[in-house]
Amino acid sequence: MRYTRLAVLVLGVALVAPAFALEVPLRYSAYPQDLREFRPYGNQHVRTVTTVPEGDWKLPPLVAKVPLYGLVEFGDSKYLMVLDFANANDKFYSRILFDANANRDLTDDPVVDGKCNWADNNQYAFIEMRQAVDVEFTLGGAKVKYSFRPQANAWFPNSSVDLSKPENLQNITVYLRTNCSYSGEFDLDGVHYGVELGDRNANGRFNDIAEVPAEMRGDDRLYAQGDSFYINIDAKNDYYNEMSLGDKLVLGDKVFKVEINTPESKMVLTPITENLSAVKLPEKLERLVLLEDSLKNGVMVFRPEKTVTVPEGNYRLLYYQILREDKEGDLWRLIAMGSRKANAFTAKKGGHVALEMGEPFRPIVEVPEWARSNMRGGSNEVNLSFVIRGKGDEMVADLSRIRGNKTKLPMSAKDGSRPKEPTYKIVKQDGEVAKQGQFEYG
Repeated sequence: MRYTRLAVLVLGVALVAPAFALEVPLRYSAYPQDLREFRPYGNQHVRTVTTVPEGDWKLPPLVAKVPLYGLVEFGDSKYLMVLDFANANDKFYSRILFDANANRDLTDDPVVDGKCNWADNNQYAFIEMRQAVDVEFTLGGAKVKYSFRPQANAWFPNSSVDLSKPENLQNITVYLRTNCSYSGEFDLDGVHYGVELGDRNANGRFNDIAEVPAEMRGDDRLYAQGDSFYINIDAKNDYYNEMSLGDKLVLGDKVFKVEINTPESKMVLTPITENLSAVKLPEKLERLVLLEDSLKNGVMVFRPEKTVTVPEGNYRLLYYQILREDKEGDLWRLIAMGSRKANAFTAKKGGHVALEMGEPFRPIVEVPEWARSNMRGGSNEVNLSFVIRGKGDEMVADLSRIRGNKTKLPMSAKDGSRPKEPTYKIVKQDGEVAKQGQFEYG
């Protein structure tokens, strides 16, 4: 009888254990100066003005006749950034001052030196910064570290680099580029996972959940703002493995609520075991992201089976990635993005629903709206757009060979990892060829 009770107790623990949250420690790392491999990145646009923002600021002597000032917000603090000349004879900004300790005194902070590069007959200028800026700010009551690289570029259509002219200042873009990430590792069901978080909007939080902004909800292609999430088992991450950070994660047959706690340097995965539904997939996928029909909050899925478990709700396809070998053994990667033209689908509690996506893919040639606008404005040129759509009206964003060199498919002469560019021919009603040529990747 003692053995029976022990067996029942062990079984009870085994059934309860999966409901416990899994805490994944996260490691902060700033990128090295000579970074040569892919690491997650993001950008934050900085609005600049020609006058010092309101407040009690202490500044060192400035060289430029027209310095640019911008306020950057991280956590609970605001930081002043100033674009200045390193030398009086500079034509464009070549150094940046940043109040890294947020004490409103820029005389005790190191100057970020840069090199101004010119291109297109001195019509385009770009500042290449020689070092990153490291700061600490308060988030959630705790101090957190952050690293970024300030950058600026400008376009001078008339090759006139007179910064006293307002029209030239309007063509200057200033932004911050992420120079750090958080990463972690964990084991689940005998599988060792590695994750990395990217601060795609460069605000220092790393926990902004995917959402299609209101001003972009009329666009055909669904593009979600928010931070980025990378997960892998047996390979390093690259640009194309990025998933928009969702508030849920599916691994195998388990569904988790995701919480990113940057101040405590941890990711918490809490199992979701109720009100679940099954979604059937027509293709074997590597990665998948579904958005709620409200176009915010998402379900991230890594290497799902043909049926994936998700919380009940209404969803739209945001992104998927397929890896497939051709007959010669070369490995190809296809990435597709969701479309507003696709219908939302409902995953009901305890039910099954099929996700429309993938084959058959169909090529579409169209004149995009911006090109139509140019024609209405008097342009004699017609710009054609070549798009590939899947069964669910999703749009193929990339098709690349990522391993091998034996394929018999014609390849692009400009980009050896992509198929040969498609050609087009415009024929009049009488059969005469009006125009023919080749599309370009871009």
